[in-house]
Amino acid sequence: MFTEIERAYRKGLRERRFSVYYWPKALVIIVLTVVLVYGLGFQNWVVYTLSAAILLGFAIYFLVNDIHEILGSRPDLSPCAKLRTYFFEDDQVRIGNLLIDLHEHGLTEKNDLKLAIDYFERRRPVLTRPSLLEWVLSAIVALASLIIIVYDESTGVIDNEKLFTVLRATFELSLVVVLPILVVRLFMAYTDAARRKLDSILVEDLAYLYVNFEEYRAELLEIGDV
Repeated sequence: MFTEIERAYRKGLRERRFSVYYWPKALVIIVLTVVLVYGLGFQNWVVYTLSAAILLGFAIYFLVNDIHEILGSRPDLSPCAKLRTYFFEDDQVRIGNLLIDLHEHGLTEKNDLKLAIDYFERRRPVLTRPSLLEWVLSAIVALASLIIIVYDESTGVIDNEKLFTVLRATFELSLVVVLPILVVRLFMAYTDAARRKLDSILVEDLAYLYVNFEEYRAELLEIGDV
């Protein structure tokens, strides 16, 4: 039940609409950029500039089109006022869709909302980040290890040639071994961040309905019955 509510809720998010529209097109542009620069030898700065302009154009087109879908034609509003109204109306659409989902699954009482809030709160992962001290200590240990390797005891100075060789070998090893792992970790981090954001927005909307339950009670009970 809660999984179905979450799935339907995700489809109505502005971020979801943007991802469905933008990322398939962006992936094609990125692949074409790599092929043109590294495969066909085109001027990289020209290709990069053109690619960035196209990607920005896709994002602007989505925003303009989505604003029109939410607000329709509103010539009475200035661009700034239209943008503020768009965000407000999008929130109302999201709340309205959530009310429909809750009604369809029989969650029409205040205690039902509390149950849903508790469920999604328990699912939110605990975000842990290394402290600044841990980052500093890790960097010092890595730097000390590198200095030990390239330090020439006979001269008492760092061997630049050895340093370059070590850095080059490290870079090559990173490309072969570390880069695929890094790509996977970045993808997992992006997925976890998206999950945390989704859970956070959903919990906030449920909490909003819970606090303002009397305002939405009649609507929550009557949706689909009128």
